[in-house]
Amino acid sequence: MRAKMRLEAVIANDWGSGLKAVFRTAYDQTIPEDVSFCKATPNGHVEMVIDNEKVFPLLVIGKHYYVDFTPVE
Repeated sequence: MRAKMRLEAVIANDWGSGLKAVFRTAYDQTIPEDVSFCKATPNGHVEMVIDNEKVFPLLVIGKHYYVDFTPVE
């Protein structure tokens, strides 16, 4: 499964290292790919704490990201 999500916020943790990244579905109805994603995942959000400093520069608020879900066998 794949969702296309926009990074809405990056929040520093009060309790230690890492950043909380908040992703939400957000689609532009003028982009054909977004129309397809909107039909499959019209609403949703993902929050995760990331504690890998190499990733921090890649977390750009407002940028879209693909979020993949692969079953674990």
